[in-house]
Order: sequence, then structure tokens, then C-alpha cells
Amino acid sequence: MRRWLSLLLLLLMLLLSTACAEASLFTSGEPHTSHLDYRQYFNTMTACTGVCTISFAQDAYDGDTATQVYAQIAADEAVLSDLGEMQPHTVYVVKKPLAGMQRIGGAIYCTAAQVLDGSYRSWLAEAAFGLERWQGVGLAGWAFAEPVDEAALASWYQSDDRDDMLSLFPAYFVEAFANDAEQRMARQTAISLTAYIMDTAGTEAFFQAEPSVYIPGWLASLGVTRPYTDPYDGLLLEYTYTHNQFYPLIATSPKGDVFKLTPLFDMSTPAQVRTALCDLELAVDAILAGVQQDAPDWYPVLAKNYEGPITYEFGENNGYSITYFDNRRVMVGSAATLIHETTHMMAPCQVGRISRYMDQWKVEAVAEHLTHAYYNGRLEQAELFAQMQPGYSVWAEDPAEKEFYEQLRDVYMRCAPLPETLCDVDSTLFWRSAVVAKAEMGIQLNSVVIVYAGAGSASLDAVNGNELSYTEAEWLASWLINRHGLSTFLHYCMDEGVTFEDAFGMPYQTAKEEWLESRSLLD
Repeated sequence: MRRWLSLLLLLLMLLLSTACAEASLFTSGEPHTSHLDYRQYFNTMTACTGVCTISFAQDAYDGDTATQVYAQIAADEAVLSDLGEMQPHTVYVVKKPLAGMQRIGGAIYCTAAQVLDGSYRSWLAEAAFGLERWQGVGLAGWAFAEPVDEAALASWYQSDDRDDMLSLFPAYFVEAFANDAEQRMARQTAISLTAYIMDTAGTEAFFQAEPSVYIPGWLASLGVTRPYTDPYDGLLLEYTYTHNQFYPLIATSPKGDVFKLTPLFDMSTPAQVRTALCDLELAVDAILAGVQQDAPDWYPVLAKNYEGPITYEFGENNGYSITYFDNRRVMVGSAATLIHETTHMMAPCQVGRISRYMDQWKVEAVAEHLTHAYYNGRLEQAELFAQMQPGYSVWAEDPAEKEFYEQLRDVYMRCAPLPETLCDVDSTLFWRSAVVAKAEMGIQLNSVVIVYAGAGSASLDAVNGNELSYTEAEWLASWLINRHGLSTFLHYCMDEGVTFEDAFGMPYQTAKEEWLESRSLLD
């Protein structure tokens, strides 16, 4: 019925618009100015239908095409208006959107062809009702009677390794992160779930829907009766999403943190992207709670440092990441470093200008300790779990690689059995086992010096802790914290002018020798 109504309205509008073509629906409108990351400025030709403003960029305007576009949008608006009260919104029709179709707040950007073929409708529904991405896709598909293959959906979800798609995380609708099959099934899921919510709870419930509430019943309606659980349910509910020509997905947290996301080697799927963002949420809460318990005098400092918005820019930097505390910016080259770099923002060590003999190691020591002491990241656990499987090698045919991972497993099992599931992985024990395995095989470790070499106006010498690797720095930090407390270690790291001997009552070299003599994998 909705489809016939839409077609009838479209026909009537086409007849009306043809009869009134001489009167011209479109007149000069307000010049377009930049909306967030949509960086185009153009003059417009504008018309209105209900609460929708239709604005053509002047270089995309053609009278006949504009009339057809107006009629199509008016017909689509008529269908959507039956579903609830729409908020004012704008359709910008441009020659070529910088980043494909895009919604920014109450504005969408598309071409005339995308209006006329109907592919813009999900974005229109989003803007008109202020919906999430899955809701826009689902509502438009349902309202305009897009067919759904429920048998294919049932078959797809028989396997629980596809449960993350049921989060309907926006990356599942983005070509950069999801393959064609995943995008197709995500779309079908959104439409079918929308129909289920509409039928069982009504339109108002759909507009306010948290999908996890309805998913078990919806799965059962498809004939899928296995249990469904989501370890991250509700964590990203208040996030908003957009994209631009540089980043296929941009997430903004309620705190104001902006994540400019692009696929990385360890964050190339929607599930990995969602896990990385959720891991960070959980890790920050766990770290701050741990500091509040173990170093309550430092908790307000770390909480304050984290408080302001942070911009995370993801890009292929050979896995290298860096934090700019003063600019509130993090360059992320690997999802595995996301929590580590955020701890740099929470606990920026007062080291001033890097100079000879400065104990720069503490910068990485405190970040590594906070990263691993209070939270085991699922993204990292998944990678480490894979590396502990027999026969694993980065390079499948490299016997040296295979030998190293065999040795690592042997060292790990001196303290714990090999993990049977991801949640059994002890990441701290893994990295320390890797250090011991390399030492036993005579493999050179990369030191803090290598990372900071040439920084500032002077080089960094391999002394006073700078000769340690990241994992060794964490290991020594943990040894010191177990004997002197986290407050003392944070005092050493974050109070400028406090030397190692001031904080711990002994020279660094003495402490290192005692640590090497007494250390264990679990200390």
C-alpha cells in the first residue's frame, strides 16, 4: 500500500510540477557554508516542501532535473510524514558529494541521480527523524517496501560468530570496513528488525529502540533459537557518527572525543573497530578506578588530564602511534596502541626537553603499567591468543619465527597453562615471556632509545632506564610499585625534578641489579 501511495503521489507531483514549471519552484537561496567536515561553499537554488528544504548547488542546478527531484522528495516526504513528526531538515543536491552520500546533523548531501533512484532515502529518514544509521536504513527499507530474504537472514545468524553484526554498529554499513555480503546482510537485518519492532511494539518504540532488547525475539521469529549475548551492549549508545572525504567513519563520544577512523591492519573489520572503541571505554574506567584505589592522591590528576576532548586520528604509520598532550591529539597507527596512547594523555610525565642522560624510560613505563595492570583488552587478547596457538608464525614458512613462538609458549607455561579462550590470556605474562624467550635465544630487544633517538636537540643515551625495552620498562615499574606503591612511582614520573634516587632511595643501577636478580614473570 505504501509503495502505491508513493507512486501515486509521485505521478501527481510530476503533473503538477510540469504545469507550474514556468512559475519555477526554485529561487536563489542562502549560500551554503561549511558544516563540520563538509568543506564546500556554494550558492544555492532553493525550494521547500513541508519541513524539508531542497537546495541545489548552482553548478548542479538544471530546471527540468530540479523539478523531477522536487517531485521525488515531496512524494518520499509524504510517505515518511505518516510515521511521525519530522524535524526540519535539508537535502543539498550537489554535482559530486566529497565523501559520497553524507548526513551531518539535519543536512544530507547527495546527487540528483541518488534522489531519483531512491538510494538517498535512508539518509533522508535519518535526517528527518534524527535516527541512528541502522534506524535510517531500516525505516526507509520498511517504509518503501524493500524486499527482505528472511530465510537468508536465518541461515546467516545460525552461526554465533556473526553476533557482533547484531550490534548494528555503523561500520557494518560502510564499504571501507565491511565487504559486500556483510553490508547486504546488515541492511537486511536493519529492515527486518525494524519491521519486527513496528509490528510488536509500534512506531514510537522503534524511534526509541535499543536493538538488543528486541533481538532475541526477532531471532526467534526467524527460527534462530540459540542464545544471544553482547559483551559490549550499551557501551556506545551515546556516540554519534559521520564521515568525510578523508575518514570513512568518524565517531564522537559523549565526552567530545573524536575518533577519525580508517582501516588499519589490526582494525580492518567492523567488529574490530567496535571492539577497539569499547575496549578504550572499559579500559579508561578500569584504569581510573585502579588509580583511585591504589594511588588516591593521584586520581584527581589523571581524571583531570583525561577530562577534556581528545582527537584520535587513525592512519597507516607502520604501526607507530604518538600522543601530543598539549594539543589533545593522538596519532594512531595501530588499534593495539589506542589504550597505551590514551594513558600518555592521562599521565604525561614531566620530562621537559629530551636531553642526554634523562630517564625517558619512565614515560613508557607508566603507560605500559597502567595499560596492562587494570584491564585486559579483548582486541589484544585476540591477537595474543592467536600467537600462542601451536605452529603460529607471522611468516608461515620462517623456521626462526616458529622457533621463537615455541620458545615463548614454553616460557609462558612456566607460570600458567596455555589459554583455552581469549579471556584466559594474561597479556602481561605474554609480553614478559616474549622478553625472556628472546633473551634465551639471543635475540636483540628494541630499547626506549630507539624510539626517542634524535628527539629534540640531543640524542638519548642508553642509560638510566633508556636501554630497556617497553616490556622491560613495565616490568621494572611493576617491581618498584610492588615495593614502594603506585603513588611513589607516579610521583617520580609526574613531578618534574624528582630523581629516581629521590623517589626510591637508591640509584637506578642498584635498583636494576636487584630487579634482575630477584625478578619473576609474575612480579
